[in-house]
This record gives sequence, structure tokens and C-alpha cells, in this order.
Amino acid sequence: MLQPYPTGAALIDQARKTVTLVWSRWFTAVRAAMNKRAEVVGSIALTAQTASIASTTLPTSLLVHARYRVSFQVRVTTAAATSSAIQVTIGWTDGGVAQTHVGTNLTGNLTTTRESAVIVIRCDSASAITYTTTYASNPAAAMAYQLDAIVEHLP
Repeated sequence: MLQPYPTGAALIDQARKTVTLVWSRWFTAVRAAMNKRAEVVGSIALTAQTASIASTTLPTSLLVHARYRVSFQVRVTTAAATSSAIQVTIGWTDGGVAQTHVGTNLTGNLTTTRESAVIVIRCDSASAITYTTTYASNPAAAMAYQLDAIVEHLP
């Protein structure tokens, strides 16, 4: 737990012209606390989608072999006249083996139809985390959806 900043303590030791010990310890604690937090390394925010999306790499900084948290949400924003379906798949490689998380096939065809998921994965170095959507609409291209995804590197 990060302590409040040291109010009342001098920041600079005037005799030495350096940061005082109490402030130095607090700055060190702030740095340690920040290093323990997940870091966002990529995200997407797509709107008005009216078709399937082929496997697409989530834009991220270069990935190292580590744990990542992938969060996504998909929501129907315009219902089709008769029926529709949308499904999200997240893909990655772990230990040289392709892995996938397949979301629910959403067939509610209402603007309240949505899904969100948070998955923790272990991803190989320099490999990609991908997303795919499978879309159906009757009539064709009538249903619209939004898709948001975030990739975080876990400490």
C-alpha cells in the first residue's frame, strides 16, 4: 500500500543539494507500486461493423513471453429486421501451440445483446494476439456491432 506523500517534509536537503531521504524513499515506493500494475500494450475500438472480421492482429507493442490479460466487449448497436448473430474469437500462441478463446454466439438481435470477457493468457515472444468476428444478419449487412478490446501485460 502506497503511503501518502510526506507532507511537511522538505523535498531538498539544502546542505547537500539532494532530495531528502524521506522523499527519496517515497519516490522509490511510488516506482515500485507502478511496476506492480498491469500495463496496457494495445487496444481497439471498432464501431459500425457490418461484416465478419478475418483474423486480425491486435495492435500491440512487441510482446515478450509473459502473461497478458485480454478483455473484450461486443455489442449489437443496430438490430437486423429478422435475425443476426455475432461471435468473437481471441487467438494467441503459447509454447508454440495455437490457442483460442471462443466467445458466445450471440443471437439476441437486440441492441441490448452483448458479451464481455476477460481472459488471462501466456503468450510466446514476438507472436501475435488476434481477434476474429463471425457475423450473420438477415437481411444481409443490416445488423451493426461495436467491438472493444484491450491487451494488458501483467507483472
